[in-house]
Amino acid sequence: MNWLHAIADDPEARVFSYDIMPYPSARDLEDSDTRFIFLQKSQADFDASDIENRPVEIAFFDAGHLLEYSLKAFERILPSLSPNALVAVHDTGLHVADHRVETAQADKGRPFTAETCTNE
Repeated sequence: MNWLHAIADDPEARVFSYDIMPYPSARDLEDSDTRFIFLQKSQADFDASDIENRPVEIAFFDAGHLLEYSLKAFERILPSLSPNALVAVHDTGLHVADHRVETAQADKGRPFTAETCTNE
């Protein structure tokens, strides 16, 4: 895992990973490297105690395509960010037409929301 290589020189550094799905590979990595901690929960449910009340140096949001989820996660993590923290967000604000094969004309170009993200 590249994140663990990035912190190789700092024995106190940690990588905390969130996902709502139970990933056996994440559990295996957690068992093999104590610097990696997997939390089976949404990043939008972040709590500072999840990360041992440490300051967050790098936050990478890559869990959902809904802007609302990333905003909620950012709001939750904001008090824990270090003064020079780096925050990156992946795949946020996509549009309905980008992910549906047969998008109704009225939905084309609409931003992803909880309503447009449902499988109908």
